Amino acid sequence: MLKRSFGLGVRKYISELAVRGDGAKVLAVDEGGNAVIWDVQAGQELLRLKVKPKKHQMTAAWSPDGKSVAVAGTGGTIRVFDAESGKELRAIAGHEKRTHCARFSDDGSQLVSGGEDNLVKIWNVADEKELIRMDGHAGGVSCVGFAAKGAQILSG
Repeated sequence: MLKRSFGLGVRKYISELAVRGDGAKVLAVDEGGNAVIWDVQAGQELLRLKVKPKKHQMTAAWSPDGKSVAVAGTGGTIRVFDAESGKELRAIAGHEKRTHCARFSDDGSQLVSGGEDNLVKIWNVADEKELIRMDGHAGGVSCVGFAAKGAQILSG
């Protein structure tokens, strides 16, 4: 049963919502380049991330430990932020075109991403290095995920 609803403080079309594993916080990204973390219980904005360039953000993801978030979109760069301070921790040069989707591995050490360039890539978060590049999609990749405890990648 719905017990509470609230606006998410973004002014444009919301591209994606990502709920932290414990359900206490939500990250919303929008086409105006905003990325905002909210406290679900209190219904209040906690942090507005400084995403550069301020362009359409397509994807949002929480690390499994809830300590960092990843956002990406126009420009292809995947940005990883500290979820408490908002400090940018990593800027991973993701895709040649828009990055449509990104997800952390179960241990948070890797990110898988998909983009408008028809590629799926796996990244080492710590050093921002591309580990694997997979082609074969006939069009842009709109969703990705790790499966089987990181032994498989799903994409579509």
